[in-house]
Amino acid sequence: MNTQFLSKKGVPIRWIGAIISILLLGLIGSFFLGEEDDNADLAEGLVYQTTYEPFTVSLSESGSIESRNRVIIKSEVNGQQTIIYLIPEGTMVKEGDLLVEMDSSALKDKLVEEEIELENAEAELISSRENLAVVKNQAEADIAQAKLDYRFANQDLKKYQEGEYEMSLKQANSKITLARAELQQAEDTLIGSSKLFENRYISETELESDELAKQRAQMDLELAEQEKVLLETFTYDREIAQLESDVEQARLALERAERKARANIAQAEARLSARRAEVQREQVSTRQLRTRIANCRITAPTTGMVVYAPQGNRWNSEVLEEGSSVRERQELIYLPTADEMSARVKVHESMLNKLEVGQRATITVDALPGKVFTGNIASIAVMPEDGGWRNPDLKQYVTTIDINETSPLLRSGMTCKAEILVAHFDRTLTVPLQSVLRVNDQPTVFTPGLDGPAVALPVKVGIDNNRKIQILAGIEEGTDVLLNPPLVEAERGNATSFPTLEAQNQTSGSSEGS
Repeated sequence: MNTQFLSKKGVPIRWIGAIISILLLGLIGSFFLGEEDDNADLAEGLVYQTTYEPFTVSLSESGSIESRNRVIIKSEVNGQQTIIYLIPEGTMVKEGDLLVEMDSSALKDKLVEEEIELENAEAELISSRENLAVVKNQAEADIAQAKLDYRFANQDLKKYQEGEYEMSLKQANSKITLARAELQQAEDTLIGSSKLFENRYISETELESDELAKQRAQMDLELAEQEKVLLETFTYDREIAQLESDVEQARLALERAERKARANIAQAEARLSARRAEVQREQVSTRQLRTRIANCRITAPTTGMVVYAPQGNRWNSEVLEEGSSVRERQELIYLPTADEMSARVKVHESMLNKLEVGQRATITVDALPGKVFTGNIASIAVMPEDGGWRNPDLKQYVTTIDINETSPLLRSGMTCKAEILVAHFDRTLTVPLQSVLRVNDQPTVFTPGLDGPAVALPVKVGIDNNRKIQILAGIEEGTDVLLNPPLVEAERGNATSFPTLEAQNQTSGSSEGS
């Protein structure tokens, strides 16, 4: 079974669609059939007669009220911390009053551990300092002993060269001389004994005893001479070589002692330096922890009224309260220090070239209907703020407007709207913005023809206020211009809608009458 959907009045929906299609076809047909009469229709009406009039250009932006002079209270604790106490917003405080306290229990536990590590590091430092003193004393003793051994080795060499050898040589010569004398005596005795033996005065045994004495004396002389030869040929060279070797070994031992002493001292000093650096690191860590614990309690630096700083962003606002987690450098509280207020608005980058410091503005506050405040632009941000992840291409510049009046009703955070006066002309020629097209890259207006098509008139334009645009040259007062210019003609000339920003770039010299 076919089901036919009906409207509330009982007419089938498909009939309604057919009727709409017929009407659209009729409108399109009438458009093409009546294209030849468009200029005539525009000539009969939809015209604007140019005239000199007062002309004001202004920007209207929304924003918020903030204190002109205020102290910003921020979290100075590293990492994330949880608020365990927060003073109520709107409270009047004086210097020293507690504003915010954050949980510091974990930091205090860590501080105890750091203090224990600091004590251990200080003990190691004392041990390293004493060890360095011991190493230095031992090094001095080793070097002194090595120097003494080297000195004695040199003395032994000199003593042998200049004393012991000469003495040994003299002893050898003396022994040879004595042996020669004894040999001579033994020979003389043997000669006498031989004569006596021939005369039978002594026995053969006595003669043999004298001969043996001569032989003994002869052998003693040969031994003495041989000892002298050995002394001069071998003993001297050996003793000199040994003593010189002892001197060299003592010198090398002294050098080793000095190098070992330097190495041991350097090692002990490095160990001491490492322990000192460790103590300093632990001291810094302990001091930082104590500072972080102290920073968990934030007190008022001056007298003022507590105003919570805005949290989050326009799409994800947050409320500052006890239990909230805050990060380092996060703004928590504003303390206004004076009654002067400012309006903080954001201006799109396309309008930035219209702004100048010092321009006048009027400010209205949503919470104070009927009240109008005046002010002047105090500052324009150098860098823009983007629109976040939702609109990263949006570029807006924060503009601060100082409010001239003071009122106890104005509070930080109130929503406001600021209208900035860009330029004002007491008398200038203007036309509606839609009357100007760009034909062949030339701003152009169209006037109704007498009996034919519209006439294009190139003009020089100035600044606009999004409704009207200033005409600097090209037409006179009283000229009729079409409010609906012939787009077909403009398109044939590669026209586009006239961009107001380019018009503004040509007005630097035209705002002198403001």
